[in-house]
Amino acid sequence: MNYKQEFILEYFKALREDIIVRIQKNTNLWSLKITAASFIFVYLGKADIDKEILIFLMSIVPWIAIIFDFLIMDNLLGIHNIANFIKHRIELTPRNSRVEGIMNEEFWEHLCGQKKGSRTLEQRHRVAILLFASICSLMPALIVIYLHFIKGAKFSRLIYLLIGVNPILVMIVESLLCQWFKNRISFVEKEIEKALQKH
Repeated sequence: MNYKQEFILEYFKALREDIIVRIQKNTNLWSLKITAASFIFVYLGKADIDKEILIFLMSIVPWIAIIFDFLIMDNLLGIHNIANFIKHRIELTPRNSRVEGIMNEEFWEHLCGQKKGSRTLEQRHRVAILLFASICSLMPALIVIYLHFIKGAKFSRLIYLLIGVNPILVMIVESLLCQWFKNRISFVEKEIEKALQKH
């Protein structure tokens, strides 16, 4: 093995290690997001505070989750970009491309991780993010309904407006974030295709 091959091999290992670290980071971000949301809901549920302040504070939880979602999406985009680089520059390149792959073998990036039409780094995460956001944003509404109909509690119009509008706003922001992620992936792929055609 010559110096160039050794360098490419070490480069490939470093990129793979970066993907592994990012996958672990993604798991940690999800754990932190779920733990933070659960802790806040449980703490507020046991806190002895005014019911309207309680509902307002609970309505903030999905927005905290959105901050985590920005970090998760950014991390997933990094995984996608690194995997795409490996796919096009180290593994086999697409047919009719003048750039030759170094390994000339199809690994995870070609066969599973970055296959068009079945992106494991996109669909399942988008569904999970939207589902979690909807659960968090509907929790205050369920509590208001319970307190209103079972306990006979009364709330101001502002609270009723908040529990009606907040879930819609949260889902709009999350949907825009997911759409940005999808568009960003498409943009990166088009840039890679342009770069390959130039060589």
